[in-house]
Amino acid sequence: MWQLPEKQVVLKLFAEGNITSRVIDSDNTAEEQTINNLSVFFTDPSSDAVTHKFVYSGFSEVSDYKLVTLPLDPATLGTKDIYVVANCDNEVALNAVQTIDDLKLLTAAKVNKNNLLLPLNGIAMYGTTPAFDFNIGSRKEAVVTVVRTCAKYRLKLTFPDNPQLSSDNRFLIANAATYTYIIRNEKAVLTDNDYFTYASAIPLVDNGSQAYTYSAYVYEASRIPRLYFYTHADSSTDKREYSVDLPVPFRNYLYDILLEVYESPSDSRTRTANSDSNAAQVCRMSVDTYDGNGELVSYQSTELHSDKVN
Repeated sequence: MWQLPEKQVVLKLFAEGNITSRVIDSDNTAEEQTINNLSVFFTDPSSDAVTHKFVYSGFSEVSDYKLVTLPLDPATLGTKDIYVVANCDNEVALNAVQTIDDLKLLTAAKVNKNNLLLPLNGIAMYGTTPAFDFNIGSRKEAVVTVVRTCAKYRLKLTFPDNPQLSSDNRFLIANAATYTYIIRNEKAVLTDNDYFTYASAIPLVDNGSQAYTYSAYVYEASRIPRLYFYTHADSSTDKREYSVDLPVPFRNYLYDILLEVYESPSDSRTRTANSDSNAAQVCRMSVDTYDGNGELVSYQSTELHSDKVN
């Protein structure tokens, strides 16, 4: 039977998405669990001072978690609060951490209008396990779950009465934060210069089932992002624009956004593939909001009308 070597502390690190079962699916993709580096900090319970730190600690892949082995004696380590930071590229700032207040100043990598937040690059994550006693028998393996510091907006655009109505569909987001604090820091306020709008509209992807989809990631922030999306009815060169405020981006929240575009706001029976591209259009938008535990916490719906833009 495999046993832990003497004088080693082992952490099981789970990168968890919006569900609790840790399976890989559309709610919690493998890319969203990417971890390029991680750092571990210990404090005495309820203390602000860091007693041990391991910047860019090595880890190994084991099944659905990361295994972290640290050169510490569990018998002398005793009970500790554990803090784990993943995908933080500022090694200088990590090495300078002496207190929890220092940890709260760490920020995620900056993004901008041309360099968007993408899971494959490794999204900053954070997790903590308080008052873990390493000196109690089989409890030498501490479990820490880290969560992403961003929200996920999962867009799905359909044309219920005429699936072929528009094949060129794009979107962009305004008021996205350039960064966030890795540990939620309510005292820190981003300035106007810390928000941006996508440089250009991104194509929604035809999923082969008469829908156009895309998952966008936005750092947690207090400002409300705004969604703009564009359609081209009947392959027209005329572009239809819709815009609406998105929910506030809370970390590790999933926002399932369904956009249903109709050619007429009144009678769906009159909508045909030959409808005039200048005809009135309406979009019905619904949003299911799931918290970090995968629980549905709110539902909202609204109706949007388009403007024709060149």
